[in-house]
Amino acid sequence: EVKMGLMCGDVLAILVFIFYFSIGSHGAHWEDTGPANGDLMYVCAGGTIDIPWNINLTDVDHLEAIKWYYKDTSKSGASEEGVAVSTSGMFFPVPGFADSLQLTGSAGITLTGADQTRSGKYSVEVIGRDSSGNAFTFEKAVNVQVLDGLQTTDGNLHINQNPTAVMDKDGQMSVQLQCGPFTYLDRPPFDVEWTFPSGKVVNQTEFNNGYFDLMVSFPLEGGKYTCSIPDAYADKACIHDGTSPEANHTIDGLDTRLMLIEAQQLVLKNDNEQLKTENNALREMLQHNNTQTLVDRIQALEANEATLREELKNSTQINQQLMDKVQGLEGMDGHRVSFETRNLVSDSMGSDGAMRFTTVITNPEGAFNLTSGRFTAPYSGIYFFVGSAESCAADKSSAGFWLTVGELYIAKAESKTPSAADPANNCDTANVHSVIHMYANQTAYLKAADTSAIFDASSEAAFSGFLVYED
Repeated sequence: EVKMGLMCGDVLAILVFIFYFSIGSHGAHWEDTGPANGDLMYVCAGGTIDIPWNINLTDVDHLEAIKWYYKDTSKSGASEEGVAVSTSGMFFPVPGFADSLQLTGSAGITLTGADQTRSGKYSVEVIGRDSSGNAFTFEKAVNVQVLDGLQTTDGNLHINQNPTAVMDKDGQMSVQLQCGPFTYLDRPPFDVEWTFPSGKVVNQTEFNNGYFDLMVSFPLEGGKYTCSIPDAYADKACIHDGTSPEANHTIDGLDTRLMLIEAQQLVLKNDNEQLKTENNALREMLQHNNTQTLVDRIQALEANEATLREELKNSTQINQQLMDKVQGLEGMDGHRVSFETRNLVSDSMGSDGAMRFTTVITNPEGAFNLTSGRFTAPYSGIYFFVGSAESCAADKSSAGFWLTVGELYIAKAESKTPSAADPANNCDTANVHSVIHMYANQTAYLKAADTSAIFDASSEAAFSGFLVYED
């Protein structure tokens, strides 16, 4: 049996050896030069399309011919056309390419004086035979885009600002500025520079859907932002007239800061709601499977929920800090009017629905009346107001209130409807803020949407505002 196994193995080895040499072999291969198969090349108009491909053949390989082709990819249904052939050591370009096409390397070409009509797909086919006479073929292709000037939709740079806040890769709510729009088939062969209002310069490489994106988060700089193409990239951008293309955009500091804070508060609230949902789901699981693992997980979620709830309750403080910063940044001259009041009168409001408070934090000009719960504008101008209140009443409908100026309802805040089945989660905070023009002697106050609504008389109830600028 051992001898028979050796004999069978020897026969198999001989058969493989005979088969290998009967089909022949070749060592031809591409050198690692020039663009890879399927690459995209950018060439400026008047420049040279350089495709330095090389193929290595062994002494036993026989080269029969090398053929080059061109396809105008801008025309639908266009077919490949031969532009040159090399055989027996001779290079023969077709008449339309005779003055501009040359052989480079063993299988590459260069085309001088390229214009935009030469954009398209260039390919090569290497045909030969190995030592046993078997044919082999090697192919490569590259896409070429010939450019004339800055490749944007109108030849100029523009900056767009996303009207909504966007979360950046670090999880921060940010303002998104986009520089473009570029018309390259792929990423441009250069970067852009962003100049901030403070003069700081940032090199930008992130490119998506025709635009270089800049994400601006806190601390936000209000003022002019500039996108430009550095002089070092002028040749790659095909800019030869000595100009430095740039675009400018101004970010409004006040409105943009308010947008980012509102977006961040919404993220916190959504996170809080998600944790509540997971917490309730785990409580239901706990009723069927009271394991220590589930208990630990619920406790961890409750701790996270408490942290997020605390952050949400501090939203009034965040808004107050923003108002203080804005007042300092704006550096406005003229009258300074502001007020802040806290702590609702327990389960009580005026006959007109005005929500009344017990404590005044600041009221330097006496514009807020603690008894009526109303603020009276001493001057005509733009005012900013923030209001918040918490409802913790079980088995009640949702509680809401309006920010009211005169008899005009400006903005409404509403807490969630509480659940009697889960007394531990009956509390919810409602917030409202607005920027509005008021005339002198007009009043502003928080008005309950329903006089039977019950709000918690806690420090989380607050009403504040200030004069942004006077008419």
